[in-house]
Amino acid sequence: GVEPIYLSFLTLRECLEAYVLKENLGRSDPVFCSRCQSYQTCAKQMTMHELPPTLTFQLKRFCQQPSTKRWYKNKSHISFPLDGLDLSAFSKQQQTKMAIEKNGEKTGSSFSYPQLYDLYSVIVHKGTLENGHYICYIRKKSQWYKCDDSIVMMTTKHEVLESEAYLLFYARRTIRQR
Repeated sequence: GVEPIYLSFLTLRECLEAYVLKENLGRSDPVFCSRCQSYQTCAKQMTMHELPPTLTFQLKRFCQQPSTKRWYKNKSHISFPLDGLDLSAFSKQQQTKMAIEKNGEKTGSSFSYPQLYDLYSVIVHKGTLENGHYICYIRKKSQWYKCDDSIVMMTTKHEVLESEAYLLFYARRTIRQR
């Protein structure tokens, strides 16, 4: 069968770039314009006005096949950085600053970029759609730990990076001691 397009993304950055792409809604989804009092074709785009101190990314692991309506678990590996995830290009404030500077104007430089984030936890779903188990990886300073029910053990960053992540938790570098 045909797989949905999001299964082709290999990195967290590619997922984010796809999330903020402008989408033309076309003639089948007109929007009523109160100013001109008629239906208009338009586009929509997701943006992040201001980046928060902590971020949680949910990777879509449970999917429905459009043609059969059957649910399945997406096991595609999505790579993600442990440190230095730079999200400044996704911030509306940064986009505004770059546009102002491109036009030769001064910004007053109240912007504090780049916006770097470090991973501090990962949740993984092991198993199938019908039957599974969640485990968690957490980082304390530079050491990673694997939490599996009542068992907590040291692990490697390699194991974290190779995991089938479901949830990723990042903290802005300025608020987290490394």
